[in-house]
Amino acid sequence: MEALVESRILDLVCDRSKTAAAMPLYDPYAFQLAGFSEGDVDEILADLDYLHRNSRWTHRRDQIERMIVESPVILLDFLRSVQPEVVRNAMIPRRVKDVVLR
Repeated sequence: MEALVESRILDLVCDRSKTAAAMPLYDPYAFQLAGFSEGDVDEILADLDYLHRNSRWTHRRDQIERMIVESPVILLDFLRSVQPEVVRNAMIPRRVKDVVLR
């Protein structure tokens, strides 16, 4: 019985972490005006571990995730702190890469 309970708790934790990538944007209209769709931000958040490892920002990953969804300016600033080669290889939309690398 105890093993069954532990297994169920593990399943709940794993399910929650799969859906954690899609954080709601603080102001979707501001992101839209800046040229980012919610899907763009979701893809960036999905690749955040890779981007974070190769950025100059010293904040923790979870802090960066919260800051990114607050403002498109912060999102762009973060992406510009990432090494250009990493941005080129990241699994993010091509038009986002073009904005960051110009």
